[in-house]
Amino acid sequence: MYIYDDHDSDASTDWGAKRAALGIENPVNVKYMELTNECDQYTDSGRAWYTNLAKEHIAAINAANANVKVMACGPTAPWGNGEWKSWVEYIAENLGTQIDAISFHPYYYGHETGTLLEYIKEIKAIIDKKIPGNNIKISLTEHGRDWG
Repeated sequence: MYIYDDHDSDASTDWGAKRAALGIENPVNVKYMELTNECDQYTDSGRAWYTNLAKEHIAAINAANANVKVMACGPTAPWGNGEWKSWVEYIAENLGTQIDAISFHPYYYGHETGTLLEYIKEIKAIIDKKIPGNNIKISLTEHGRDWG
């Protein structure tokens, strides 16, 4: 994993040269980083795997650039079963003090967009219950609609 840091300030460095070769003249100021994609769909053993991996990556991110905001993988299209709630609880319990946000990837599947707000409120309520006084945001980083 690589995040912009002071070692990539110009094209004379290894990473600066790679960036410039891709046509990106100036360093990219990464503001947010989402840790994995939709891994809430894994089994219960995936929870421990994810949080352990996330902790390692959070440490690396903070060491490279403490200004980067970190988003943990949240629920993917939670309607249909209650498993997503236990995923959010586990993430809050195990990563809550180390993250700035939790992602949410809603896929509408015929639901009204107002339904999303109810899920967002429920996600936030779970986080607030597990970590009172937190400042964790909910971030919609991917969404889609089934037109079928």
